[in-house]
Amino acid sequence: MLTRDGKEYLIPNELLITNQVINWTFSDNQVRLRLPVGVTYESDLRLALELMEKAAEKCPRVMKDPEPAARIIGFGDSSVDLELRVWIRDSDKGIGGVRHDVLLAIWDSFHENGVGMPFPQRDVLLKQDSELKVTLDDKRR
Repeated sequence: MLTRDGKEYLIPNELLITNQVINWTFSDNQVRLRLPVGVTYESDLRLALELMEKAAEKCPRVMKDPEPAARIIGFGDSSVDLELRVWIRDSDKGIGGVRHDVLLAIWDSFHENGVGMPFPQRDVLLKQDSELKVTLDDKRR
């Protein structure tokens, strides 16, 4: 089997007989893509979910029925974890392009509407009785 990245996989007959084989497009080219997206805890989650769905609707390869669905899937260390689920009917054309188009549309929409994209942040607690000496240098002098 040759992948889109030019890698070839050799699958021994034994594995085909004894293991499960997943074929995304055996009987139908429709597939669902799951696109993870994180937003800051300060973000309006209802707005973020709505913007994600609208961004997907702008992409011509995303199916209207079933319609795109954005969901909250967890609370991470640095973000509220969301997922956009979209269906495409032409997976034989690849999924990288549609994934790119949808994520870029989400990025643009979030920036236009003030929805924050997270980045890892850590708080450092310095205790008074610590032997660690800290000096703050104010370069504005």
